[in-house]
Amino acid sequence: GTRGPLAGIRNLGATCYINSLVQSLFMTPEFRAHILQWRFEPQQRHAMNLAYQLQMLFKRMAHPSRGFVDAKAFVDSFGMGTAAYRQQHDVQELNRQLLDVVQTFIDKAGTEQVLKRLYEGQFYDYKRCKRCGSVTATPSPYQDLSVAIQEISNLPQALKAFTTPDEIDGVSCDTCNDKTTVEKGLTYRTFPQVLTIQLRRIDYNRTTFERERVRQDVHLPLDVDVSELIEKSVVGSPNASDDQDENRFELQTVIAHSGTAYFGHYYAFTRVKRVERDAAVEAKRLEEGEDATEATVGGEWIKFNDERVTVATPEEVEEYIDPASWKRRHVVHATKKKAAEKTKRDAEKKKEADNNDSNNVNDGGDAPKDATEPVTDVATTTTEGAANATPSGNAGMGTPVATDEAFAFGADLFDNTGAGGGGDSDAVAEKSVSGSSYYAIYRRVDLPLPSATIDTASLDVPEYVLEATKTEDDELSRDAAELASLRSVVSVGLVYRGKKHWVSCKPETTLHELTSTARQVFGIEDTLHLRLRAFSATMSVLGATYPADFTMADTGATPGSSFTLLGVEATTDAAIAKDVWPTQSITEWDRLMPIRVYQPEKETFAYLRDLV
Repeated sequence: GTRGPLAGIRNLGATCYINSLVQSLFMTPEFRAHILQWRFEPQQRHAMNLAYQLQMLFKRMAHPSRGFVDAKAFVDSFGMGTAAYRQQHDVQELNRQLLDVVQTFIDKAGTEQVLKRLYEGQFYDYKRCKRCGSVTATPSPYQDLSVAIQEISNLPQALKAFTTPDEIDGVSCDTCNDKTTVEKGLTYRTFPQVLTIQLRRIDYNRTTFERERVRQDVHLPLDVDVSELIEKSVVGSPNASDDQDENRFELQTVIAHSGTAYFGHYYAFTRVKRVERDAAVEAKRLEEGEDATEATVGGEWIKFNDERVTVATPEEVEEYIDPASWKRRHVVHATKKKAAEKTKRDAEKKKEADNNDSNNVNDGGDAPKDATEPVTDVATTTTEGAANATPSGNAGMGTPVATDEAFAFGADLFDNTGAGGGGDSDAVAEKSVSGSSYYAIYRRVDLPLPSATIDTASLDVPEYVLEATKTEDDELSRDAAELASLRSVVSVGLVYRGKKHWVSCKPETTLHELTSTARQVFGIEDTLHLRLRAFSATMSVLGATYPADFTMADTGATPGSSFTLLGVEATTDAAIAKDVWPTQSITEWDRLMPIRVYQPEKETFAYLRDLV
């Protein structure tokens, strides 16, 4: 993808798990605003205050001129020592730890529990008597969900399976006053504004006593309605919201992982623009194997891969949110390509066979006198010769052997379509994914999606953070201004009698203005008439001439890219200086070089070699 508008985070060794989570939290507007708006006392602004270090990191990430930031101070504030750099940790565990620490520093008793409102939902931990149907339930909070995905095809299925109850025998029922079978389980009571879900990609093999990666393809829908997951038969679920928006979520971020159960790499995708998806249209596109579009993946996404932040392609995103469709699209596309290649090969074989038949008829030999007269089988004759040949030693010196018939395989040795050869087949191998979705972040549909650009002026950044980052921000702003200036000008090298002088000018600067500049920098006397011509640095010769009112843009020069060389030609003849292309200036070098000449009568360019 193309370079994104946001800053990345430098990988300090094995810190991609931290980077992907921090970038996801930064792209959660409510969390980012809550972190930045807090004000710490001077004695609280220390190296081990994780929330303070997160403020500093967020401020640096928001600067538009940064390519990437260094998060070392933030990583050190976790207190894990060098293990944070050398050993990967689980993203879900890290998120829980981070939220707990932030709540300790910011969301204290008596203050607004913003993070609780954002990330905390509630279960009902219930028991239901199978005999009388009585239910007892206790509320239980949760910050995130961790769902099993074995034999699961999509996220709603996993969320439903997460609350599948167990049956327990011999449990006393207060209503029945007897021991009976009860149904024990969890049901969703409320959902937070931002729902974070871990897909359990790591499983423990009790046979090998090792961890294994679960490579199940799981579809993450762009929109999820969780109202059907609320079990209202559990004490009526009186606190479950009936507000449709509070029960409808859309996919915001996917943290992906590639590698094994022991090591690998984390990176994240965040949706920043919503595009409506037409299910019928997308189904047809998928069936025909057409490429994924922004509508396929619900909008525009940004990919955060440590230092590198890019605009993700729809195909990249589909691989992680709907891997089955991504594979299907590849199979259909590859099958069509294979069929087209086979059709082309068959046509070429047919053409070759037709040519051979034509050559056999017109080879000048004697045709059979009678249509019923048998034609000598050359292959049979040579086969008999092969049978009489010595099987070893100087066999190659005997009667010539017709190779195809002698081996008698009944198939072309170089054609893979033969039996047992594992040759051409209509089947196409399934394309394997480069990684898997590991952590999904959904947000309520009534909350706006994050933006691909951050308005730094609108951020409520503490004064002490602004002061601490002022020096580096000023330096970045100066560098950005200088770079923008360089990108807006054209670098021109003026060459006169072996001397070269570089000037910077705007694309709209005329050659007449540059001629005046050349006269001044080279000290050319006023009695000489000047004109500018293209100049070849390789051969040190003058090339095409342009009208004096031409601008640098008219000559094809582009700002901020390459430089342009212009030769300064001086003459005492005013007519020559005004002539666009005088005949007497054409040299043998001009004929040989691919020089373009401006033709005023046609108002276009032509190659000199085509004119002379």
